[in-house]
Amino acid sequence: MTKFEPTSKRVLGIDPGSRVTGYGIVEEAQGKLVSVAYGAWKLSSKEFSDRLKEIYHNIEQLIKTHKPNEVAIESLFFSKNAMSSIKLGQARGAAMTAAANQGLRVFEYAPTQVKQVF
Repeated sequence: MTKFEPTSKRVLGIDPGSRVTGYGIVEEAQGKLVSVAYGAWKLSSKEFSDRLKEIYHNIEQLIKTHKPNEVAIESLFFSKNAMSSIKLGQARGAAMTAAANQGLRVFEYAPTQVKQVF
């Protein structure tokens, strides 16, 4: 049995949140997208700064384990609750920093763009 070696692009997609952060990793194989890994982390109810650290650490570990070529993340949208928007922005920042510190390019997509693909 031979070990599977990625031969094309592998992308880590992140759906950031200050309470739950989702992720999915896909790879193009023979012109088709193949699911590599996916899931979500329900972040602890610790202090907010601890949840940001948890996001950073989890993304960093995903990158080290699955070695994506790049990262896609939902861009910030504005809601009526300013505090929720600020916390979402901070969660995005933790995830983006983890990716950038691993040398990956981060691409931002509007939530509506992502939903139109499927």
